[in-house]
This record gives sequence, structure tokens and C-alpha cells, in this order.
Amino acid sequence: MTPLSRRHLMAGAAAATTLAGCGPDLFTHKPKTIEEAVAGDWRLEADKARDKYRHPVETLNFWGLKRAMTVVEFWPGAGWYTDILAPFLAATGGKLYAANVEPLDDVRRKAVEAYRKKLASRRRLYGAVSVTAFGPTSGPVAPPGSADLALFLRNIHNWMAAGIADKAFADAFAALSGDKAVGCIVLTGAGPAFCAGMDTAQFGGDLDHRRLQRDITLVRCHRHDVHDERGEKPCPLHQRHLGHARRCDHHHVGRLARGREELA
Repeated sequence: MTPLSRRHLMAGAAAATTLAGCGPDLFTHKPKTIEEAVAGDWRLEADKARDKYRHPVETLNFWGLKRAMTVVEFWPGAGWYTDILAPFLAATGGKLYAANVEPLDDVRRKAVEAYRKKLASRRRLYGAVSVTAFGPTSGPVAPPGSADLALFLRNIHNWMAAGIADKAFADAFAALSGDKAVGCIVLTGAGPAFCAGMDTAQFGGDLDHRRLQRDITLVRCHRHDVHDERGEKPCPLHQRHLGHARRCDHHHVGRLARGREELA
């Protein structure tokens, strides 16, 4: 494990442990829309402060999140997106599978344990989230063909470094039914992308400022056996991971603040 990923895991475990110790489940509001879930009073103010960088409403709408869906969230960390996804899905008859890190060492085990405690502390809010695992030797992240949407939330660069990015796509598409999509967040920069080896010239946005500021690009990757009638040029993400995604739709969300605020 790299020092960066270890530090993030430990910070995530600490945040989840803090939330798990917040006392009885007092949150009974059932969000029926994405906007209501994002505005939920159960979310930490520190997490809400990041909405202007992460654009959760726009992001989830672009990926096509709907009521009563079955969703697989890969590597949820301390649960920044879980705090939006789980209450929304629980309130609308959906299902969330959280494919957490594979507990291969004490740091990872503590992170997964803290995440489970967080969910257990607010069962009425989060609903019946199924915690599975994703890693080098993990099995299915969800029952085959059961999911409507799989989400890769700012982790592709970690999986590329660990040599398991192809496995992530394979596991996600195995869990998806029909022509469903994998939604990816890609943090990009000038020239070769900051995280995922892509060139930002292929996306929209303010090109004049990209040398100084980073961007968020959303990618919606479709199953490889879907015929692309539009004849679009293959996107660089699935050119790197051949065979798993045939077509990708891109959506440039916006420029991040200067520095490393979004990466913290």
C-alpha cells in the first residue's frame, strides 16, 4: 500500500468511527430525490462544504441514478457518497452494495470495520446496505446481473497503480444487468491527466486555466458488447482498459479550486 492510500484509509476510518459514535439513530427523514439526499441534515457540515467541488447532484443525475435502483459503490471510504446514496435508495425501494477495500491488512480491516459500524449506527437512515469487497483477490461485488449502476468514485488512479483497474471494470460489468453503465469520476489536469493518464484536450472546460487548476470529468462507460451506432471515437479511459467498455460518454463538471483541496 502506498503512503498516500494508507493515510487516506486511516483518515476515513477515523471519520467513520466518529460518525458511528453519534448516539441513537435520530434521522428519520426519507429523501425521495437526489436533491433532498444531498441536503440531508445527517450529512456532516465538512462533507457539505465539499459539494461545491464534487457537484454530487449534477454527478448523480449525469450517471442516471433513479429511484429504486440497485447500485454498487466501489471503495466507499468513510462514506461521503454513501451518506447520499444509501438514504436515497433506502427511501425509494432501492439497494446499495458497498464494495469496500479487501481487508488484507490491519489498516484495511479497521477501515471496513469503521464503515460497518457507521452503517449499523443509523439503520433506519441507511437501510440494508450489503458490504462486499473489491481488491486483487476478491470475489463478486454483487450478485451477477443484479445492479443498475456501478460507481467508481475517484479511485481509478489507485487501481491503475495497483494493477487492478481491469479487474474493477470486469467485476462491475459482471454485477450489472443488460446495457447498464459504470459511472467514473476522473480528476484531470493539463496534458497527461492528473490521475488517469488522459489528456484534458479531449474534454470541455476552461483550457486556459488547466495548467494551474484541476478539473473533474465524469465518464459513463457502457458494456463492451453494446453496438455504438454513433460511431464515436473510443475514449482514452477504456482504450487503456481494452475489452471492458465499448463506449464512454463524457461530461465536464467544472474546474476545481487551486491547489489540492479536492484531493484531501
